[in-house]
Amino acid sequence: MGKFDGKLLVSDMDATLFNSKREVSEENYNAIKHFTSEGGKFSVASGRMIAAVRNFVDEIGINAPAITYNGAQMYSFENDVLLYERNIEEERKTAIRKVYETQPQFGLEVYSEEHIYILRECFETDRLRGKNYAVTFHMPDEVWDKPWTKALIIGDDEALDKFEPIYRKEYDDGYVTRSGKYYLDMVATGATKGYGVEKLAELLGIKREDIYTVGDNMNDIEMIQFAGHGYAVANAVDELKKEAEAVVPSNDESAIAYIIKNLIE
Repeated sequence: MGKFDGKLLVSDMDATLFNSKREVSEENYNAIKHFTSEGGKFSVASGRMIAAVRNFVDEIGINAPAITYNGAQMYSFENDVLLYERNIEEERKTAIRKVYETQPQFGLEVYSEEHIYILRECFETDRLRGKNYAVTFHMPDEVWDKPWTKALIIGDDEALDKFEPIYRKEYDDGYVTRSGKYYLDMVATGATKGYGVEKLAELLGIKREDIYTVGDNMNDIEMIQFAGHGYAVANAVDELKKEAEAVVPSNDESAIAYIIKNLIE
């Protein structure tokens, strides 16, 4: 029996687990290793696709299935199997087409079957060049008929701040969330990180009061609200901090290590 048996800790990746250099600090890594060696279950909940999380599995030290695409999928890297998937409702694809036709200032990406299709390039497109996962820098017509896991609207933060309420009112009444200042994510309605954490806890047989989550942006809010103990890093957006049980040190101050050592142990 370990001191962390029956405990589940789920962290957002970017700007939470990762520091500003997109690295897992040595302090975080050692704390996670201690947590898991004493029976704790540690995983991540990310807006990233499976392939983008896979690149960091060893560096992160997870020992439970990961929540990907903001909760639209859950994947076991240990067994290399997809545990669940929820795709965007077919009728909502028209919202992305409408954005393409009426909002030329925004980049658009579609994620389908672990493949990224660039519907319109933008200032963030270069981040995908040279990656070891599948990217097509245009969008063939047949992709409109494929299942979509996620669609991403990308823009300058001020422009996206202004457009987001318009999008929600005039373009799409399904689930969208901000995963970063430049990103507005569309996934299946109900497919949130909170949904993913709930399903993961059910799979592992962990009680809600023994779930700990931490994040930095609005796509983390549902898992912060669902967990028995939900935290926001110091660099989180104000809206998330208001929902958190506590604000912990920033992503550049080894927030995960702080949670394990001071709030769980």
